[in-house]
This record gives sequence, structure tokens and C-alpha cells, in this order.
Amino acid sequence: MKGSSAQVHWDMYIWNMLNVLKHRFISWLVIQYKLTTIDRLLQIGVVNAAPYQFCASGIESHEHLFFRCTYASSILEAMKNWLGIETTETSNCRLLHFMKNNRSTKFRKNVISVVYNGIVYSLWWARNEAVWNMTVWNTSGVVKKIKQMVVNRIKSVNLQKMSSSDKQWLESLYNTSV
Repeated sequence: MKGSSAQVHWDMYIWNMLNVLKHRFISWLVIQYKLTTIDRLLQIGVVNAAPYQFCASGIESHEHLFFRCTYASSILEAMKNWLGIETTETSNCRLLHFMKNNRSTKFRKNVISVVYNGIVYSLWWARNEAVWNMTVWNTSGVVKKIKQMVVNRIKSVNLQKMSSSDKQWLESLYNTSV
């Protein structure tokens, strides 16, 4: 039985088979605004106040953590440079809209999707490391971790149909991931 639900434009970038399952799930929670961020905990009275772990410019919220925070935006910028993407978009919603309207090949859009989901997952992971283990990873360490995860994921999937320009682009990503 089908219900009447609003059509979304982000589903193919989250539920893409190339994405890692746990990354898909966290990205889906982010889009639904369902992660337990400090602002939500304050609203329901679980915490009174808590310092934001990554920067001093705001309270932890979905909007801030994904990608208004200076910590998150520096990771996003490094990954955009790695992919060769030129966009000034920094909000989660606008990034998904950019992916939809990007004039790249389907393969490149899929890789960009893997990177996007990797960034979202890694930010949430780094946030949890800071909150629960009192360890704040430097941004270059998180970027290196995301690059390695993306390269490993793409290498683990059997990619049969790929243009020569996509192969060259992928090789350049492999060569600059270290």
C-alpha cells in the first residue's frame, strides 16, 4: 500500500549502492534532523549547557555541525579540492542540490556521493570522539581518513563500465589520497 509522501531529491545520493551502509544511515538521520545534537538535548532538558567541541562560534546543531562550523567547513573544502569541485555551497541542503544539478558523469556523481556521505559520517564520528573520549581529531587526520575510506570503497566494488576520462580522474584521486 502506497502512502502519499513528498518526493525527495536526495535519495539517490544517500541510498546509492556505492555508499557504505553506516554512512548512508547517518546521512539519512542528518537529512531528517534526527541526530542527538546538543541543541536537541537542551530542548528536552537532558543537558543544561555544553561547550561545542570543534569551534567557539556556535552551539552544536545539525545546521552548524554540517557544515557551518569552521572545523567541518575546512574538511569540506579539503574534500572539494581533492575532487576538483568548484562550488561555494556549504549548507547540507544546498550541497545535495549541487550534487543533483552537477553536470558530471553518473560515475563521478556516485563518487561525489560516497565522499559526501563519508564526510557526514566522519564529522559525526569525530564529534562523538570529542564528546565521549575527549579526543578532538585534527582536520587533516579526518580528511586523510575520509580519502582512504573512499579509495578503499571504490576499489572494493566491481566497476565495469567507466569512460577513459573517469578512469583518469579516479587514478588522480588514488594518487592524491595518500
